[in-house]
Amino acid sequence: MSLLIRSGVVRTAVLLGFTGFLGCTVGPDYQTPIESAPTTWLTAAEEQVEPGGKVLAEWWTRLEDPLLNDLLQRAVASNHDLRIAVARVQEARALRRVAFSKHLPKIGASADTTRFRLSSNGVGVGSAAAEQGLVNQQDDFYQVGVDTTWELDLFGGLRRAVEGASARLEAAQEDRRGVLLSVLAEVATSYVELRGAERRLAVAEDNVRIQRATLNLVANKVKAGLARRLEVDRATALLETTRSAIPTLEAAKSTIAYRLAVLLGEPPGALSAELSTVRPVPLPPELIPLGLPSELLRRRPDVRAAERRLAAATADIGVAVAELYPRFLLTAAAGRESGSASDLFKAGSGSWLLQPSLRLPIFQRRIRANIRATEARSDQALARYEQAVLLAVAETESALVRYTRQMQTRASLAEAVAASQRAVDQADVLYSRGLTDQLTVLDAQRVLNDVEDRLAVSDTALASGVVGLYKALGGGWQSFEPEVPDVFSGNVAQTAP
Repeated sequence: MSLLIRSGVVRTAVLLGFTGFLGCTVGPDYQTPIESAPTTWLTAAEEQVEPGGKVLAEWWTRLEDPLLNDLLQRAVASNHDLRIAVARVQEARALRRVAFSKHLPKIGASADTTRFRLSSNGVGVGSAAAEQGLVNQQDDFYQVGVDTTWELDLFGGLRRAVEGASARLEAAQEDRRGVLLSVLAEVATSYVELRGAERRLAVAEDNVRIQRATLNLVANKVKAGLARRLEVDRATALLETTRSAIPTLEAAKSTIAYRLAVLLGEPPGALSAELSTVRPVPLPPELIPLGLPSELLRRRPDVRAAERRLAAATADIGVAVAELYPRFLLTAAAGRESGSASDLFKAGSGSWLLQPSLRLPIFQRRIRANIRATEARSDQALARYEQAVLLAVAETESALVRYTRQMQTRASLAEAVAASQRAVDQADVLYSRGLTDQLTVLDAQRVLNDVEDRLAVSDTALASGVVGLYKALGGGWQSFEPEVPDVFSGNVAQTAP
């Protein structure tokens, strides 16, 4: 058995298919928006405006913490948000296959057997012929065959649908990269905050030790009649105030550890053993290569995704416009029919059908309204893209100014800690010799406690700030996809998730 065995049928199919291939494509052709990024950064130093390259792609290595590197790798492998994003890419890829399959003929096969009996009292030629014995009143009928329907894409509606599905797939891939970038930043920020809580906890515990020693010294002086009970109460109040911060810091450390575990796709508490060893807050380098703002737009996944969605919305206009034009369909069928199963594959049982058809919409009000709706969605997509560009630049500028100002804050606090420590040492010596009162010692210790805690907070903010800056710059996902496709040239690589 064969399909379309007649040469005339084959010639017709080939001719119509070639005509469809050469057909026009309705709707607007997509044009990449003109970049509108500034030429320079507002806050950056000249030595920072240089290509980031590998530094941005592997920014976490600049923090020089092996455990952080390991946690980031594990998060990429197991984070649930990333798994959801990968599934969305797979969904978009399947939908693109659906759109492309509409270019291909729909082929089906069927096999039927029918046993029937004609009514003796029925109306029609069949009943009369059966009553006269010209045909069997009860008989069987067998049929097998294949059929196909092919819509010829003469005006490009199907091609626009594939174009839109491809752009949506690319947008889903960019969304996955954006989730990856966020996961890297969240893990790094949480790790920095945990080390910051450890640092503040160590400062508080160290100050408790110093203040307890001061309290003991004051108590001994009271016993010797060299000090008043008031001085003991003051020392006790300062000690207990410092000690009161410890439970809160311990709770913060545990909470952050639980959050880190969830980011790695593990139950809370799974990282307790790994994080039990105290490590310093990882401090970043002073200079970070930023590159130019125009490079930022080529790197940020959210900007790239917005551009791809604009491309998809533009293609949707062509799909809607194609509904105004005629649709050409070619239906063909071939098979075998017989009243006897033994005769089904004998000569003379073959049958075939070729049916070209044309469908033309007459009342087009609904179609034109749908075109206007798709054009409005395209306008929305353009506005979202332009907004994404502005937000990307603003976020980077904001992250940069916060980082540079936090560096200045830390420098001042570091100097304040050194000065406060010298003041405490001098006050202790003077008090032990009876040359100053106990209130001076307690005040010096209180100031030292405060500035050491503020320095720990500043170190945490500085490290978190550099993570936020790297995220704003769109750095990190490139390490897992070394080849960076250029979305603005329309050459977005469809990288497997």
